Amino acid sequence: MTNQINDFFNESSQEIFAQNIQRALEEIAPVMERDKFYSGASVQDLKQKMQAILHQEAEGLSLEEALREIKDLYLDHAITFHHPTYIAHLNCPILIPALVGDFIASTLNTAVETWDQSTSATLIEQEMINWACRLFQLPKNSDGVFTSGGTQSNFMGLLMARDHYAYTQLGANLKQNGAIPEMSKFRVFCSDKAHFSVKKNAALLGLGYDAVVTVATDERFKMKPKALEEAIRQEKQQGNLPIAVFATAGTTDFGSFDPLVEICAIAKAHEMWFHVDG
Repeated sequence: MTNQINDFFNESSQEIFAQNIQRALEEIAPVMERDKFYSGASVQDLKQKMQAILHQEAEGLSLEEALREIKDLYLDHAITFHHPTYIAHLNCPILIPALVGDFIASTLNTAVETWDQSTSATLIEQEMINWACRLFQLPKNSDGVFTSGGTQSNFMGLLMARDHYAYTQLGANLKQNGAIPEMSKFRVFCSDKAHFSVKKNAALLGLGYDAVVTVATDERFKMKPKALEEAIRQEKQQGNLPIAVFATAGTTDFGSFDPLVEICAIAKAHEMWFHVDG
């Protein structure tokens, strides 16, 4: 059994691995040198290419055949986020250290859920979190977790806000016992330029779209602190329970930063959870 496992990455297969990686790099290199960030192909053009591939009867492809297919359908038409004229979205540009790191991570495919699966990778992950906490001058007992992106981060922030309020203010353990009637009165505040995931996550967490109160922004698309104060006051008058404020450090459409210090002070004064989506 041991010999069979070792044979999976023996000297011969490692040579093939290196050759395959080199061939892939040869196909990717021209993409990095393109003059335009997109080929200009229409959706219909790409659909026709896809249909042509799907209609081919092949049980398997050689590396060369697969690379030709990928080039024709994907590489020739992929958006190159690193291109200096591409400013349409917030996607990160391509960085060489990130490519190297991703290559190493993909090669080993380490799962970092538990120490027995990841060993030293767990230590690396924790130190990265500690470094981020120090960078943002958070308390020494701060901790964190890596997420897949902003939507998941907002989901976790709202989950913690919901459960924290229910436990500290109402004595309810939602994780253990489930939803309570008072949840229908929970209110979360964000600017009218905040990411759509705030409302989506409110629905996923059983609060509903109506639990999210949008606050007016100024001429620079930043949340107005006075408007936030007024919105909180109105919700309290209606018998609702303000539990959290979601500020944004760089909105999707305008790159606007809400006045975080002022909003934090308001949230603290009303004993509300303060989350920053950035």
